[in-house]
Amino acid sequence: MKQLLSYFGELGETDNRKSSTIRLLVEVMADQKLGERAALLTSFELRIEALSGLYGHPWFRAWTLAPEEPGGARLIHEAVIVAAAIQPLIEVDHRPAFDPVSFFARVLDRTRSQGAA
Repeated sequence: MKQLLSYFGELGETDNRKSSTIRLLVEVMADQKLGERAALLTSFELRIEALSGLYGHPWFRAWTLAPEEPGGARLIHEAVIVAAAIQPLIEVDHRPAFDPVSFFARVLDRTRSQGAA
């Protein structure tokens, strides 16, 4: 998930998402079988959609930094990305989603285990 987000984060404003996804399939995921690539990208898309559903949640702001410039990308804590990769998906209004309470509990748990005393 982190690798895919990094890849899409490096795209320029003129890059088309569909053509970039095809380029990703050809260049980055070339060593995987077609079915594996399709499953991975489908999972990625569903999880990104579910994560975007948390964007307006008050707890989400605690794990992000506002863009440095207008129109820039919001920085998201790595624990949020890891949680989005492993948290079970649910369906809300026929769309993929994460349960906010269990999602942010997982994020908090990930950050606790990263600390050192």
